[in-house]
Amino acid sequence: MSYPKKLIEVALPLAEINDASAYDKMPGIGAHPKGIHHWWARLPLPAARAILFASVINDPSEDVEKLRNDTKALKDAEKEHGKRLKVWNAKKIEHDKAVAAGLALPDLDPEPTVDEILIERKRAELFAVISDLVQKKPHENPTAFQKARKLIAEACGDKIPEVLDPFTGGGSIPLEAQRLGFQAHGRDLNPVPALITKATIDFPARFYGKPALNPRDRNRQDWRGAQGLGADVQYYGDWILKKAKEKLEKYYPTAKISEELVQERSDLAPYKGKDLPVIAWIWARTIPSPNPILKGKEVPLVTTFWLSTKKGKEAYVEPIIKDGDYTFTIRTGRPANLDAVKNGTKTGRSSFTCLLSGVPIENSYVKSMGQAGKIGQRLMAVVCEGKRSRVYLPPDEQQEKAVQSISLDNEPSHKLNHDPRSIWCIDYGVTTYADLFSPRQRLALQEISSLIKDAHHQAFKDGLDKERAHAVATYLAFAVDRLADFNCSMSTWKASGEQQMHLFTRQSIPMAWDFAEANVLGDTAICWLNSIKYAIQGIETTPILPSLVGDVKQQDASTTSWNSHSLIISTDPPYYDNIPYADLSDFFYVWLRRALKDIYPDLFTTLLTPKAEELIASPYRHEGSKEAAKEHFESGFRKAFAGMREAIDPRFPLTVYYAMKQSEGEEGTNTGWETLLTGLIDSGFQITATWPVRAAQDWRMISMGTNALANYVVLACRERPVNAPLGTRREFVNILKKEMPHALHELQTSNIGAVDFFQAALGPGMAIFSRFSKIVEADGNAMTVGSALKCINQEVATYLSKQTGEMDSWTRFAAAWFAESAFASGDYGKAETLALSLNVSVDGVRDAGIIESGAGKVRLYRPSQLPADWDPMTDARLTIWEIVHHLIRLLNEVSETSAASVLSKVGALADDARSLCYRLYTICEQKKWADEARDYNALIAAWPELTRLAQEQARPAVETQADLGV
Repeated sequence: MSYPKKLIEVALPLAEINDASAYDKMPGIGAHPKGIHHWWARLPLPAARAILFASVINDPSEDVEKLRNDTKALKDAEKEHGKRLKVWNAKKIEHDKAVAAGLALPDLDPEPTVDEILIERKRAELFAVISDLVQKKPHENPTAFQKARKLIAEACGDKIPEVLDPFTGGGSIPLEAQRLGFQAHGRDLNPVPALITKATIDFPARFYGKPALNPRDRNRQDWRGAQGLGADVQYYGDWILKKAKEKLEKYYPTAKISEELVQERSDLAPYKGKDLPVIAWIWARTIPSPNPILKGKEVPLVTTFWLSTKKGKEAYVEPIIKDGDYTFTIRTGRPANLDAVKNGTKTGRSSFTCLLSGVPIENSYVKSMGQAGKIGQRLMAVVCEGKRSRVYLPPDEQQEKAVQSISLDNEPSHKLNHDPRSIWCIDYGVTTYADLFSPRQRLALQEISSLIKDAHHQAFKDGLDKERAHAVATYLAFAVDRLADFNCSMSTWKASGEQQMHLFTRQSIPMAWDFAEANVLGDTAICWLNSIKYAIQGIETTPILPSLVGDVKQQDASTTSWNSHSLIISTDPPYYDNIPYADLSDFFYVWLRRALKDIYPDLFTTLLTPKAEELIASPYRHEGSKEAAKEHFESGFRKAFAGMREAIDPRFPLTVYYAMKQSEGEEGTNTGWETLLTGLIDSGFQITATWPVRAAQDWRMISMGTNALANYVVLACRERPVNAPLGTRREFVNILKKEMPHALHELQTSNIGAVDFFQAALGPGMAIFSRFSKIVEADGNAMTVGSALKCINQEVATYLSKQTGEMDSWTRFAAAWFAESAFASGDYGKAETLALSLNVSVDGVRDAGIIESGAGKVRLYRPSQLPADWDPMTDARLTIWEIVHHLIRLLNEVSETSAASVLSKVGALADDARSLCYRLYTICEQKKWADEARDYNALIAAWPELTRLAQEQARPAVETQADLGV
């Protein structure tokens, strides 16, 4: 049985989704559900939201009869059709003349129809719904979700399916399913993401609209959303802080500004005699000097002496060497020796110079000292809160003594897993989770974790029911995790922002040499109160409308079965070997288990998170064997996708995310990508669409040569018919040649960005490949996904190349010359040979205003070198090349309105100009010409707005009777 195509299988408003996703991933955007708990490679919420909506709603091409029944829409479409038909007929006349003259041109686009216009306009309406859904601060926009829920109900009829994410991770997909009105299910083998997702889709929905129950706030009446739950978390967080201060305050002294300090530092005069609250302490690790003369004297390993690089507020540590020893003092203002301050004692990767003797300290020596347990630490600076600025003080006896009396037991002594790609601090003797924290940091985390148990009991005494008390304790434990992330001995001080950074700025546990230690009992920066605040903001921004309570369980996706044909499944599975989630999440697990194991005994049965079953291809878990790691990943994926195929409601496509590195897709670097595609196809799925979602903040600008997990590919998949035919390589290639041009044309007319075109083009190509049960190569072997991808990419390149074939000869010359030299000078003789092959002359191309020639050289004009007074209406030899590059010039130097004015004048040539953009971008991508590529991609991205403005400029100021149909 066949089912209607969904919007995601045909078109998406990628620009709006990408912009919203990039914003969602930015730091410092205010209250957001991600404040509940950190998770690595968190899927952007707008992307998850838009993909789910587009997976449910029919593409308008499936509802043409319904569209025709709308009298007004039909009348408007017929009017627009008349305009388009006029343009098409003019283009057909020119095309037929050229063919009659013997030119081999691609087929003309089909004649426009009224139905196409109806579909196009309905898609635009749905795109507008998605655009509204992905706006900033969605929790303040319930109307958009009400409209989306209504459309989803209409699309699903009487049977609204439930949504499952079997690899829930940070909970983005279940959360957005819940917000859109579905019953949401999250599953994960790892107990940490399972608990994060429970705190995201269970508790906020469970207690939506319900009042606070704590003694301080229970009499308030005006509770909205999850504010009541947030107030309970705040109350018991305050309760813990009060108890913690009673036990810990002596270890967190204030800093007294003495008269002696003021005499040395005039900037401290306003604080003379005062006790300033400490924000953080800056420590340097130390090792015995390798210089035998110093007899093992401890010397510091410092990556930088900077404390503040803000203009006018510069501050830095200066080591004072005297009598064979050293002390640290603080200087303000610009240092005389910038390099010495900037570089500290570091000379290379984990290599340093002995501060006292200048002897090199090699990385191998540092490792040996670490593994011998001989790395210590020494206080370098104290950061205090001043009057609207940070105040930096040198170490003193009081601050040193505060940590000397700390005695600890019951520490998190579990061993770190030595994954050399992601956890390399082990090489330096940091082998347990306790080693990741200074004594004071461990003491604070252990004490607060214990107090969470007490707060949980207190909540029961105060009248909170079991689920409410469990919820409060969970968020409090998450606040401990936030403290641990920001307040461990691997968290560094960022001088440019005068702030403490968290450990997990990347998906790894590296080694830090100088580190910051926060005052967790304070009320600014990295402290308990702020950790609570971020959790509460996350809670309160999560629910948008009353929703069904989400269902979350810890389960292995490769061995779990679900009800047959009952679910919408959307998932963001592990990315082959990119991120060792279980190894990294143990950092949080050891603290969560301390606080919550009595509340969630099933989640915290093991000392650390499950590793053996995790679906990642980590060789270190298979005695170093890459092949064994690959087999573990592939077999697990096949089992997981086979289970999904049985469970998915056939009315809706499966959607799968893959975090694509920029380098993937190149020969030898695409193991994870090909494995995902192979796993889907071998499990009985047919891939019907692929869409690139870019969460990098500069996605429009293109970032070539990077290797960051910034870009996602979303695949839409359907169950392949059981009677799918066997095919041959020749059949596959022939079908590609027949069907791909139309599909690629559709992508271009939907105005997908040039930077995303190749990735989106894989969708129709893989749809052809995966419709066969198997494709047989000439040697009898089955065609691999890798071979299929090469065939698809070749057809895309051929399509783009052919598009320039129907353009004017001068443009074809320019495109070919650009592919060789871009905007650099080239040999005149070579240019003349190329020109003759295209039946033009170099002088003719020059007269067309495209190139300059002289002294035996030829060069294309850059857009910035083109004349500002150019007008296509008066150009005697108008070319597609000129249109494109004048549009770029106007966009870069003038305005969108000016560019739109040109577009409004060139009529039918606009489509060719856009096609040339795609072609030139492709050349730039192949040649790694990032600057040139940026211009072409930006023009494609701006095309819808330019088209809209051009139509407005062409519209009569006053409608005539003919326009009104009178």
